[in-house]
Amino acid sequence: MLTKEEIPKWDADYFISKMPFVTRLFKNRLNVAIKLAEIKDDSTVLDIGCNRAYLFKLIHEQNSLCKLYGIDIDLPPLEVMWDTHCEFKTGDVRTIPYQNESFDIVFVTDVLEHVDELDIALKEIHRVIKPNGVAILSGPTESRFYKFCRFLWLRHFNVEYHVHTVRNIEKKLESNRFQLIKRRSLPRFPIPELFRISKYKKIV
Repeated sequence: MLTKEEIPKWDADYFISKMPFVTRLFKNRLNVAIKLAEIKDDSTVLDIGCNRAYLFKLIHEQNSLCKLYGIDIDLPPLEVMWDTHCEFKTGDVRTIPYQNESFDIVFVTDVLEHVDELDIALKEIHRVIKPNGVAILSGPTESRFYKFCRFLWLRHFNVEYHVHTVRNIEKKLESNRFQLIKRRSLPRFPIPELFRISKYKKIV
């Protein structure tokens, strides 16, 4: 059991990179995702792969009334900032530990590119979204420019844990009863696309 002093704090320090551009890109990606989601006061929101819940911190700064739920396959200890508006569980996108049609909005940011069983994961996401609810997706393009930037950041090209590109995932979404509503690219033109953030509506 960790002491209170050892519990990770909900701040941006964890996400600070040695490259300021990468830090800005990370934060911008989540802010774009939140804007696309159009969260309301009565929204129920699930973040798949919540990690240290930085996305929730950003959401809470804009809307403190919506109900937030997070799952992660390796959930770290978290210092919960809010009472009944927030809940965390250990969980996998392939076996989401919630009932059918539980959420208005499901965020799945930079997760699905790591999942081999993509169809199983997308069926689970579809299952837990309410009728007319939405999924917010983000993922890497894996373009040559993306791989070059990753090399500058990580000092190696090979990332075996990325088994899909965001384009592959989008095609799978459309074949698993999701309809594209909006799409954004980061960074903005004229810089080549590194990440894509998309909003998909559940088709019943």
